[in-house]
Amino acid sequence: MKKNMLSKGILSAAVCSALLSASFVAGSPASASVQTGPVLQIEQFRFLDKELDRISLDKTSAPDGTRDGHFSLLLDAGDGFEIKTITMKTADANGKDTNHGIWKTWKAGTGDIGNLLAVVQDGKIINTGFQETLGTFKGVVQLELYASDNNSMKPGEYYYLEIATGGGTLRSFTTPFAENETSYAPVAIREFSWLDLDSDLTGISELVPDQRKDGHFRLKLSFAQKTEVLAVILRSTDKDGKDGYHGIWRTNRAGTGWLLGIMQGETAVNTGFKKDVKESVGSFRGNVTFDLYANNNGSIKNGEYYVVEVETSFGTVMSKPIQFGDPASNYVNDKA
Repeated sequence: MKKNMLSKGILSAAVCSALLSASFVAGSPASASVQTGPVLQIEQFRFLDKELDRISLDKTSAPDGTRDGHFSLLLDAGDGFEIKTITMKTADANGKDTNHGIWKTWKAGTGDIGNLLAVVQDGKIINTGFQETLGTFKGVVQLELYASDNNSMKPGEYYYLEIATGGGTLRSFTTPFAENETSYAPVAIREFSWLDLDSDLTGISELVPDQRKDGHFRLKLSFAQKTEVLAVILRSTDKDGKDGYHGIWRTNRAGTGWLLGIMQGETAVNTGFKKDVKESVGSFRGNVTFDLYANNNGSIKNGEYYVVEVETSFGTVMSKPIQFGDPASNYVNDKA
């Protein structure tokens, strides 16, 4: 992790203890009410990755085809604290609410907005849905948090927690969104390059010609073991990789976008959108070369930037942006 991310995203035990103690005495925004006696300590809160799809917006038993934000929360509960609820909100770099998203472990009833915040301890999900209390915790407690993306898990966003206990509510420092530099997935993108605008193989939703030239890309992958590819996504960006909002092409209907047609030699890997968002593209191993065909909505042209994402059951890998029409802009990765 980068140092600036760590400095904003991690609250050390010593600093946290001093700040929280002061907040309970002075009534600062870190606490919603004054509490005396032992204090639940927030030792660390940070964004980890956006690799896997484990939950949906309101339950843990049904992934929804969208990768979740994954966070780490380290607490010191001392001799024992009941944690009633945890709420996560979006903020700017200064901790001011941006109202881009809210995730909760409990909703009071009709009209109480918020998506599910799943809490995991030692690999076990504590709350399979919204529930009134998370239980009592003792000593040092390591938790993982999962929040399904509502389009606010992206660069530029910050997050903070409000933890409600029997004696008051604690607020954590903010942590920034950060794409992890390495992936858990046993696959590497070896090459991602643009080829031409001369082909017409795919339409908007089916791999059939529609009298419009497709954006033609080449994708070379290296699989360390037999791996199931859940989806391949092509998206427009700027030169720094931020969303360009000029188009998105995908193999499934987990979100908006046009069909991304994939050919492996003369064989069609997909002939249209997968009917089930959880249906995979296929399983592959070793070195694989794909030709990608993106139906041109008018935005695929020289000078535009694109990245490709490959989602697997282990995690997701992403290329750097390439500029269509620039021979020197193709992405090549020959690292071990």
